[in-house]
Amino acid sequence: MTLYELVKRNREILEELSNCSIIKGNLKYLDLYQEYVGMRQERYKMTYIQVFLCEKYKIASSTFYRVIRKLNKEVEL
Repeated sequence: MTLYELVKRNREILEELSNCSIIKGNLKYLDLYQEYVGMRQERYKMTYIQVFLCEKYKIASSTFYRVIRKLNKEVEL
């Protein structure tokens, strides 16, 4: 399948993602966010979660909070 065929098949979804400012970079943080949500549900302290996940994913604290804020944001479709 060519890139054209892939994009053409998924045009509506891609347009919606584009309209919501969802970019490719968000994909690499999906696992981090999933772990964050699980740890919050288990009632870990935010500081522990931040230190643990920053170390595991080798990111800065500011990146961690930016990712959490961004992926936690409600979007309108």
